Amino acid sequence: NARIPGLEGPRAKCTQEGIIESDVILVPLEDGDRCEALVAMGKTVIVVDLNPLSRSAKMASITIVDELTRVMDNMLTMMSAPIEDLISNPYNNDAVLEEALHHVATKFTQTSNGA
Repeated sequence: NARIPGLEGPRAKCTQEGIIESDVILVPLEDGDRCEALVAMGKTVIVVDLNPLSRSAKMASITIVDELTRVMDNMLTMMSAPIEDLISNPYNNDAVLEEALHHVATKFTQTSNGA
């Protein structure tokens, strides 16, 4: 019953009670256009992406660089933790992406050196 401004076609469709009225949106699969449109709407966008260099990862408010089912399992586990244990201030998405890239580069180096 609503549309995301800036998107065309079926991907623009949403509900007023869902995306339009939400403050935070989880985008579980890479979709740079959707992420960009949601950020432009002032939404806090959480993206799950294996690629820290993707448009979605760079544009998101919060990027989780990991595999989707593992992320969902971890999120369910974290829901039982005290809120004080989950809060990390300040959050810096650029620093998270830099750390993820460093991790990937380290793993590639170890693999190429036979480790």
